[in-house]
Amino acid sequence: MGGFFQADLAVLEGAVTQLRASEDVLRQSQRALTGDAGRQLGPAVLGKAADEFQKAWQFGTGRIAESAALTAQGLEGCVRVYREIEDELRDGLNALGEYVPADTAADTGLGEGGR
Repeated sequence: MGGFFQADLAVLEGAVTQLRASEDVLRQSQRALTGDAGRQLGPAVLGKAADEFQKAWQFGTGRIAESAALTAQGLEGCVRVYREIEDELRDGLNALGEYVPADTAADTGLGEGGR
């Protein structure tokens, strides 16, 4: 059954890193868009259009940044649970290996001969 699904924790951790970096870039772009830069472009109509764009862009980047943060948080939780399961499984198999006779331990990788 284990062959049907595998989780590559290094890939998941890499995805978390990329999501966190994306969130940072989006938050930086939001800060860069604040202020009255749009009003300095020329005519009032152009300044108004720039302000509307900035508001819409900030809203959109804010939503994307929030989604990136939530996704990263969820993936971090998955990685933590996968690691816990791996640790428990390893510990359980090691404990089971103590009950494997010494002459078969080397063949199975369990017990004294397989450690």
